[in-house]
Order: sequence, then C-alpha cells, then structure tokens
Amino acid sequence: EQLQNFVKSIDVTTDEGRDYTVKIDCDGLMPATTYYYQFQCNGVVSMVGRTETAPASDSTQELAFGVVSCSSLAHGFFNAYNLLADQENLDAIIHLGDYIYEYATNSYGSVRPYEPATEIISLSDYRMRHAQYKRDPDLMKLHARYPFITIWDDHESANNSYRDGAENHNEGEGDSFERKATAQRVYDEWMPIRLPEPGNTGKIFRKLSFGKTA
Repeated sequence: EQLQNFVKSIDVTTDEGRDYTVKIDCDGLMPATTYYYQFQCNGVVSMVGRTETAPASDSTQELAFGVVSCSSLAHGFFNAYNLLADQENLDAIIHLGDYIYEYATNSYGSVRPYEPATEIISLSDYRMRHAQYKRDPDLMKLHARYPFITIWDDHESANNSYRDGAENHNEGEGDSFERKATAQRVYDEWMPIRLPEPGNTGKIFRKLSFGKTA
C-alpha cells in the first residue's frame, strides 16, 4: 500500500479530445492478486488506488460482488458506496446503470444541486456531470478500493430511452440520436469500460470470466 514493491510504470498522453481522461491496459499481472497504483501528472500525485485481478482460468474460488444501481445525486448521499468500500472480501463492484442522472437541479430530487444546474444535453454538459459524480467522496473511495464492472441504463443519456428518442427529450433539445451518441462518448471517456466496438458503436454487452466459478 506504500508502493514499495514496484511492478511497473506506464506513460500515457491525453488531451481535450478525451476530456483529459486516460485508460491504461496493464498487462503481465498475476491472477487473484491485489495491486496498488497511483497517477502522476505535472507534479501532482493522486491518491493510492487498489485493485484485484480476476482469478486464473482454472480457479474455483468463491466470489463476492457488490451490486449497485440508480445513483441519483439529487436524492441524497452515497453512503452505500462508502459501506461497500469498507468491505474486505469483494472481487468487484457491478454497477447496473443510472450511474449519473441527467436532470436539472431541483427537477427530480432536491437534496444536492447538480453541475451544471441545467439538464445535460451537450458534450460539455455530460462531461461536467460525470466529473461532478467522480468528485463525490464516497464514490471516489469505492473506485479507489475495487474495480468496477459497468453497464449503462437510460439516465446515462435521458430517462426512458427508446429507439427513436426518450421520454425526457423534446424537439427543443436537438436530435435525440446525437444526444445519445454524445452521452455514449462521455461514458466511454469517464467510465472503466471499452466503447465503442469498431463498426458497432451501440454494443455494450461483453463477457468477463472469473475462473471456473463465473
């Protein structure tokens, strides 16, 4: 945890085209092993993160997951994230979607204000909302403690989405397909997931193996 047993370092460059986010593949790690990591940028050092690699393909070890969804910042505080971060035996956190909500401040829940205060529609709007969520101390603590397996639901773009639009989208808010594509782009930037698949930008389902158990 003090980063004394050095494994490797990886250099990566980012820019405004990805909202200064990064994704790093760290290969050559041992299975079912706890690793600690840290980011450094322009003399600034991040908090220390912790992760656990999946068990080997022939493993039959028991597994434990934290399962969460529907994280409406406007309705309250994320104490459930904090409680999960204090658990000692989890293999990963599975987030089933509605990681963010798209509403304006006080339009659906009034405990905490949103950034931006308006409903999110544009590229900068979605980026700002994801950045706000990532600064929540309980969510930050959980991300630093366990790896996340994520999938989106409707609020990542707009409530009650369907093929040609969404319940929470109207003509004055522009093209619904463009809005959804913007939401997917920002989700790809800010979330620990591989998107889009070349030639199939809407695909999100994938397969993850945890030994022979799951």
